Amino acid sequence: MKKTKVVVGLGVIILLFYCGFYFKDRVGISEDKINAKQAETVSWNAQDYQTISASDNKSLYVGVMYMKDYSDAKYFIYVKRGGLYFGWHFLQSGGLTEIDGIRVFDCGKYGTAYVAMNKDNIVSRIEFEDGREASVMENIKGPICERSNTAVHFYDALGNVIEPTTRWTLRQ
Repeated sequence: MKKTKVVVGLGVIILLFYCGFYFKDRVGISEDKINAKQAETVSWNAQDYQTISASDNKSLYVGVMYMKDYSDAKYFIYVKRGGLYFGWHFLQSGGLTEIDGIRVFDCGKYGTAYVAMNKDNIVSRIEFEDGREASVMENIKGPICERSNTAVHFYDALGNVIEPTTRWTLRQ
């Protein structure tokens, strides 16, 4: 009987700590739920859009939801904070009004997110300098959603460098 009271008491204490962390926005969501959570923010029919995402599983998650006909798109960025934070935490989202052009989001210590709709397949090759096994991606078709802690270079089919059209530094 005494053991049961101790176990129940510990369970209540753990539950109170969890609630405290949750209400202080210290408990984020799991990676496998991010896309579904973002899908709740749009009124699109599920069969009309696609979602792509990139994550390093450590600190930065970037995703793009876009209509299959490229008529509308939205990006979203989540970070995994250190310390007594658990899960992924929302950092920023927004609409992608320009169909082409590369957008760069400097997320500070979390890294950099790169987003491009690439509707006309302008970007055909991406080179990474962050030590990935596949340091070059070729024959890019459709939207681009990448993250990196180092430089990323974009090229067209002729090998010309494509400079990002916009750069944002995000507040943390």
